[in-house]
Amino acid sequence: NIVLKNSIDRIIYKRGIGTPGYAIWTLLNQCIARCSFCHDGGPDSDGGRYFRKAAFCPSTESTWEAYENIARNVGGIYFCGGEPLLHPEITQLIQRASKSRRMPLFINTNGILVGSKLLDREYFSGLQTIRSIDYFIVSVHSLNPFKVADTFRTAEGVYDAVNQLRYLHILKWLQPLGFRLMINTVIREDNLDDVRAIADWGEEHDVRMNFVPVFFGRNSIPTVFNSKQYQLLAQDLLQRKKRGVRIYGDSRMLKKLFLGKPYDCYPSARIHVQTDQNGAYVIPFPCSGNPIVSIPVKAIERGEKIELNILNRSIQLDLSKKSWRQILQSLIQNHMPSSCEKGSCYLAQDVSSELFYRAERVFSFVAEETWLNGKRLVTRRLSRARDLFRNVKGGIKEKRSDIELSFQSLTNSLERP
Repeated sequence: NIVLKNSIDRIIYKRGIGTPGYAIWTLLNQCIARCSFCHDGGPDSDGGRYFRKAAFCPSTESTWEAYENIARNVGGIYFCGGEPLLHPEITQLIQRASKSRRMPLFINTNGILVGSKLLDREYFSGLQTIRSIDYFIVSVHSLNPFKVADTFRTAEGVYDAVNQLRYLHILKWLQPLGFRLMINTVIREDNLDDVRAIADWGEEHDVRMNFVPVFFGRNSIPTVFNSKQYQLLAQDLLQRKKRGVRIYGDSRMLKKLFLGKPYDCYPSARIHVQTDQNGAYVIPFPCSGNPIVSIPVKAIERGEKIELNILNRSIQLDLSKKSWRQILQSLIQNHMPSSCEKGSCYLAQDVSSELFYRAERVFSFVAEETWLNGKRLVTRRLSRARDLFRNVKGGIKEKRSDIELSFQSLTNSLERP
């Protein structure tokens, strides 16, 4: 729905930019995990930037002001961090967004706090927050609790790892409440076998999955790409996609992502909302590379005039009564590139921006997903019919055996003197 809305908007406005598909909202930089491969953490001794900023969280006023502006300007909100479940307003944000404006809501979490922050707290009140979410995305990098503990490096170690895997299964069972569970897995040299096991589990339980190679820049291809084992894994994941396994993205996108093929990123299709050094929410655009500008969300909400530097040119930007689409259009008219072809990032959310921006990619994506959904439906119906036939057949055999035993018993009784 988000993909189609963005495409329709661009046709209506005829200016190349529609309403941004969704906002990737980094609520805070705090995280209880210290994953060395985290794209914003790095393999340093204390686990990276997110862990070092454990005391930092934007103010309540700043959070709600940002929410009001974000909700008016995008087709959906993707809550992430850090660890979004550490934000004190997270449940209120999700419920308010669900009630006030019907838009797709995503949350990306490591899953450790799902119990204490959501399920246990809201069990007797109807699990309203869980019911308000459309996609519940959990970072799963292994199904082995000891490997999970080595990856997250949290204070509670294996206890947190077992918690994550336990609540992953509980979330799978709770999907009838209306949300969709998705697994997010970072592919690394030390978890290739784990990725295959995760893919098997997801396929068995019909769970959506998102696989992405460990973060790297376009000019810095990771050594894992040179591994024969990785190449076999990449081909296996692509074959699973063709079979109808629920792996995020279409085949063209996944080939670019898994095999390190060139791609174009369109930052206006999905906007990042992050925190600056002062604890205020800002929109960095394009989001990386050079040039880059940061527009305070507070300034947009209050309709202020700001000064920006684009390609060594100072421009005045009047934000009064302007939508994000209009602001982005103004930036592009002032020679800000709308396509990032030399970015230092390589993430699924960037590769997938083609799905929001380019018309032929939109239609190919929708067509492939429609075909695969139909294929999955037929497969499930045939599987159920096959199981029903086996049960009926087994029941007939069992009934026949009972009749034969009864007849034999009657015959034996009649033969007695």
